[in-house]
Amino acid sequence: MFAGKALVSRPKANAPSYCLHRPSGRAYVTIDGRMIYLGKHGSAESRVAYDRTLAEWLANGRRLPVAASNDANPSSGYPAVSVLIEAFWRHAQVYYTKPVLDDAGNPVMNEDGTTKLIASGQLTAYRYALRPLRRLYGGMKVSDFGCPQLEAIREAMINPRTDAAGKTEAGWARTHVNRQIGRIKHVFGWGVTKKLVPASVHDELERLPGLRKGKTRARETRPVRPVDESRALKIVPHVSKQVGIMLQVQLLTGMRSTELCIMRPADIDRTVSPWIYRPTFHKTQEHDIDREIPIGPRARALIEPYLDRDPQSFLFSPAEAEADRLAKASKDRKTPVQPSQVLRSKQAKRRKRRKQPGRRYDRASYYKAIRRGCELAFELPAALRAHRGDTPEQKKAKSKLRSEWFAKNAWHPHQARHRTATDLRKQAGTEAAQVVLGHTSKAMTLRYAEADVAKAHKAIEEIG
Repeated sequence: MFAGKALVSRPKANAPSYCLHRPSGRAYVTIDGRMIYLGKHGSAESRVAYDRTLAEWLANGRRLPVAASNDANPSSGYPAVSVLIEAFWRHAQVYYTKPVLDDAGNPVMNEDGTTKLIASGQLTAYRYALRPLRRLYGGMKVSDFGCPQLEAIREAMINPRTDAAGKTEAGWARTHVNRQIGRIKHVFGWGVTKKLVPASVHDELERLPGLRKGKTRARETRPVRPVDESRALKIVPHVSKQVGIMLQVQLLTGMRSTELCIMRPADIDRTVSPWIYRPTFHKTQEHDIDREIPIGPRARALIEPYLDRDPQSFLFSPAEAEADRLAKASKDRKTPVQPSQVLRSKQAKRRKRRKQPGRRYDRASYYKAIRRGCELAFELPAALRAHRGDTPEQKKAKSKLRSEWFAKNAWHPHQARHRTATDLRKQAGTEAAQVVLGHTSKAMTLRYAEADVAKAHKAIEEIG
């Protein structure tokens, strides 16, 4: 009947489109043959309604959920979700904080005599968990909130999203989504204690199971593997003396990076064997758990030269590392310093172009130093380095290639802790590794310490 090329049907869109209803100027989306109006076309409210409708449709198996009756679920006595979020956030800004320490390791005080606080990692995590909750359901009554809405939020976390600036954000990984959904459940549980949320709502949310591996579209993250000790030590010649010793101490003790950065002579008990290091603050102290880190003879030999100082000062100082670098550069200089260079140096100091090095490392600066050591030790190709004249397209392409190179060649300090955990489990068992690492459960230790595969293979050769 038809001559020429065969007719090919147009591929069906993956998701219903955001459309304009020209007679009324409203935005709408068509799902299951039903037009759902979203508000004024192009408005922020209509975009939020579109995201919410799409998330609920996907979470319900690409079907529109049955709308709950307001008469069957009265909500007059409870506030909106946004009110719950604001109340919890006021609580979190006090509860999920830690004190600011001065160069001597003492808490910094405000003018009114209270301790100055900074946000902890938990506060930042709650900030990101609550954003999709506010964006999709901020105007809903808390008593109307339930598992269908929580599933819709979870679906929104999994799906890539384009922000207002046009930048596409990748969907969150499965394990991260589970943790963030758990934080939202905690917010509603906290609301129950403040009479802001019905207990039945929190009970319903708790029944929603987490995403299981292989049963979801959410992407998976690569597990953290222990770094090979010889590979870790290869960067020591390419970092400062302080960072090199910190790395070796971490490999020998398995302490966390933050615990390593805040070491002071006053915190180390040298009257016992092995020495016991008690950090001034640590990850699990809010759970009323003491942290004691044993320091063996090899680690003691590394830190002993740094103990003859003020007991309240930090062992490893970026300022000392910078002073050592400048002294070495001056000693290795082949030509005399010119007067113009001295003048430029003084002018640069007056302008304070560079941030002055601190009195102690923090986790970020320690990670950065290790990353820089990996660049030098494993020879990052010059073609991947950023240059001032790069175009935006070149910067984006180089950034992607650098990320791939670092994933294959570099490592980070947390892998050194995994290395210690694995070695301790092989030599002394899981319980010993749990004590040294400061874990509250064996399950957490098993996540850090890889099984002795070689020992298992040898056993099967003998009995099989």
